Amino acid sequence: MDKTAIPNNGKECGFHSEALHVPNLVARKKELAILEHHLESAAEGIGTTVFVSGEAGAGKTRLVTEFLNIAQRREIRVLKGWCLSNVAVPYFPFFEAFSVYFSSDQNKDTINLKNWLEGPHKETSKKTQMFTPQAWKDQTFLAVIKTLSVLSAKKPTLLFIDDIHWADSASLALINYISRVIKSKRILIVATFRSEELKVDSEGRSNSLVETLRLMRREDLFTEIKITSLSHENIYELARNMLGGELQQELSQKLTKESQGNPLFVVESLKMMRERNALIQENNRWKLTNTQLEMPSKIKDIILQRLECLDRKQRKVVEVASVVGEEFDPELLALALDSDLDEIITALDVINQTTTLVDYKDESYWFDHARTRDSIYEEISPALKRLYHKKIAQALIKNSEKSSLPFSELAYHYNKTGDKENAIKYSLAAGQDALAKWSNTEAIKQFSRILDIIREDPKHIAEFALALEGLGDAYYANSMVKDAAGIFLELSNKTTDDVVRLRALRKAMESVFQYGDMPYLMELVKKAELISSADRLEYARVLMSKARSYQMQGIYSGPFEPLRNALQIFEEEYSLWDIAWVLIGAGPQRAFFAKTDFE
Repeated sequence: MDKTAIPNNGKECGFHSEALHVPNLVARKKELAILEHHLESAAEGIGTTVFVSGEAGAGKTRLVTEFLNIAQRREIRVLKGWCLSNVAVPYFPFFEAFSVYFSSDQNKDTINLKNWLEGPHKETSKKTQMFTPQAWKDQTFLAVIKTLSVLSAKKPTLLFIDDIHWADSASLALINYISRVIKSKRILIVATFRSEELKVDSEGRSNSLVETLRLMRREDLFTEIKITSLSHENIYELARNMLGGELQQELSQKLTKESQGNPLFVVESLKMMRERNALIQENNRWKLTNTQLEMPSKIKDIILQRLECLDRKQRKVVEVASVVGEEFDPELLALALDSDLDEIITALDVINQTTTLVDYKDESYWFDHARTRDSIYEEISPALKRLYHKKIAQALIKNSEKSSLPFSELAYHYNKTGDKENAIKYSLAAGQDALAKWSNTEAIKQFSRILDIIREDPKHIAEFALALEGLGDAYYANSMVKDAAGIFLELSNKTTDDVVRLRALRKAMESVFQYGDMPYLMELVKKAELISSADRLEYARVLMSKARSYQMQGIYSGPFEPLRNALQIFEEEYSLWDIAWVLIGAGPQRAFFAKTDFE
């Protein structure tokens, strides 16, 4: 009787990664053919967008990886971006996708694209500092499509973005925009998302991707490939590929029953069995060494059993890495753990060889699957989680001494540590940054988080007012004008600062104007007139709202005086932007009455 166990490498558990083969792509020929068809169309100048969807572990990444390899062999330019699982940083997946382009080409267009994606900052020119968030968004979109057009003119270009269910709203809007304008270009967009993530969260908000898909579906802007579960025959083939031989019926049936067609479950189960010496080859067929071996019912439990192969130092490294996210930087881990970089890289290499929980290429490291990262993170004790989040936050600050701070990530980590002061500080900065980049959904989340932390706390009155106004601005920018009006009115009622109250009333008027309640707008004007001396510029803007209300109510002679008074104040204060808005508003009125001045 011929018996061959998978070789042990000398450790209690854990084997070299070559002990199990990387499986061939199984049961996805139809899906791969669809992707290749769209690639050929793009190469001929017919650009399209393809979304690959399915539950976690269904095989989305495996399918796309195979497809990207085919594209690269055909000398297609491939740009790869991904989304952060913890925080939604505006335009992060695009910045990642173009990172190779940034490092290899430093011409004027490259620098411009990088600046637009990074958003407004201290070094921004005075000219661009005057841009509104919407104008900044428009320029960013144009810069991205210009770059893609230039690249695709030289060589067909494939832009791949992984896990867009975690993408920020600005990036999703950009995907929508690109999909609309690439129909005659040599560009293919491919993105993946988890179907189970398209649901309402604990705060009652739906994933931003839901609305993006609705808008894009209405214009027929994408093709969706839905990844389905594997059959028994498919699972047998997957296991046979990994083990390099046939399986006994009992093992294949056990894998099929427990996995319910999820390929990740099969892969993780075989890795666990390998690491526990639970597989043996008998008569050229693989079987379990112990037929009574209990297979965990959840992928998480399988992953956690694989963790047992690590010593305490190695486990600490993967725990801290899981706090960072699905992808992580060894230098950041070294800073957080106060260790030498070579020690961290050595530990990661050993972890890769003995458990394949992490993978790497060049200087990039990541968990073998998002489920792996989630499972490890969930098992860390609350006290240790807080400590690790604090260490990561401190490491991020230290690592960003020569560049702009990652506000969203710092807000996330400090919020997890329970550090109220820093959570407020960086959430405010993250919200303002998101608002400036027209990533309005993320701004709403950040400002709402602050209000949840400090609502009615007398120690943080100033921060409360800033967050409340920021939330109103984000609602307004997101066309949620009734919500915006309610927030601005709440601010006007709660603030003790007349300047803030006047500004809040003016913004409430602008919101009310958008949904057409002119009588209510005039009530707000009367309230604002009681504190008109608090801020001349704000009161002049109130006069503009008053004029617009007259116009909407058909009182055509009414707007002249408030517009004339507003213009006088703006000219005295030399507020060019406001002067322009007055003249735009006055134009139709002057034309209607055939007059050339305000007299």
